[in-house]
Amino acid sequence: MQAQSPIAQEVRKVIPEVVVGDEKKETLGVFYSDIIPVVIKGIQEQEATIEKLRAENAKLRKMHIDAFPTCSAHLIQPKNEKRARNRNTVRTLF
Repeated sequence: MQAQSPIAQEVRKVIPEVVVGDEKKETLGVFYSDIIPVVIKGIQEQEATIEKLRAENAKLRKMHIDAFPTCSAHLIQPKNEKRARNRNTVRTLF
């Protein structure tokens, strides 16, 4: 008797339409090629969410900088300059 694939069992929970076989006979398989469109759609949705969050973050950063211009210099300082400043601070402490 062939054992069920743990991968097929997990995939069935998320994308049941790509799993074939008989659970009672403990034979399940996955049409992996059918997963590709689902994965691509998921990636596209994640990218859209990331872009939305980036825009929201940029808006919030600008609001913060506009509200607290003297306290916000560190938010607009280039990363390389921040790293150099942090290394210098660490060196002066020791």
